[in-house]
Amino acid sequence: MPPRVVTNMSANLGHMSLYSGCYAAGCVLLVIMALDIPLDWSAVAAAFATTWFIYLLHRIRNARTPGVAWSQRILYYGRNRKLVQVALWGSGATSFVTLLFVQPWACLLIPASICGMLLYSHGSKGKRVRDRFILKNAVVALSMAMFCIVLALLGAGTVPGGDPTLILVLLVLFLVILSDAILCDFADIEIDKQTLTRTMPVQLGYGRAWMVADSIILCSGLVLVFLWWNGTVPGIIGLGIPFLVVSTQFLLRCFKAEQLRHAVDLRLPIAVTVVLLLQTFINPST
Repeated sequence: MPPRVVTNMSANLGHMSLYSGCYAAGCVLLVIMALDIPLDWSAVAAAFATTWFIYLLHRIRNARTPGVAWSQRILYYGRNRKLVQVALWGSGATSFVTLLFVQPWACLLIPASICGMLLYSHGSKGKRVRDRFILKNAVVALSMAMFCIVLALLGAGTVPGGDPTLILVLLVLFLVILSDAILCDFADIEIDKQTLTRTMPVQLGYGRAWMVADSIILCSGLVLVFLWWNGTVPGIIGLGIPFLVVSTQFLLRCFKAEQLRHAVDLRLPIAVTVVLLLQTFINPST
């Protein structure tokens, strides 16, 4: 297959928000592995489908906003309206079914996520939650981290207690998502300037925004290393995931604009999957 075809296919999958779903699935897997709770594949699938649905819905709404600047994603939506609608309804239906397999009550995560998405983007230019400096990324990071924690626990049917591990894993997830959210904003610098959205790249500039993202991802790695040092998580998780995530942070600088967003969305699920496979190979009984 010619490289250009592969590049276009990869970009189109990103426009359809499939990589966002992969990212959420990776987050749920990370929670399950770090907390050492039973692996429920329906919870992983539900994270993928629900996040795919919510992100696609959010981006379609943004594309329909009057006066929004044109981008490759918006042009793709305009050329493939029927396909986008099918993907939207298909992801929504898949989300409902997979959440039903997790637990019937888990289906409430769909309306909760839609409400959160609407509140995030409600208001006039420059005054929405998504327009506010730092708060924009922090809200996304906390809400997604909580969503993934709740989904993993619902799938496992248990809530670990008696130690601060759950809070520390939540902190790890929050920091990773926060750093990645900052990097994803590099793809929309020009659009964000027009919509008065005060992102890290817009406010701090290219170099300092990267430094902030690097520092945050390093802190997330240090928390996981601490959990390993404390005997809470095995070395393959407490050392393997930080090594893969932190080391690839510098490789992300090779990507620009929309490609950077796609690389960021795929980095964590790939790292977690590699560690899961290594853990399964080393200890097949897990």
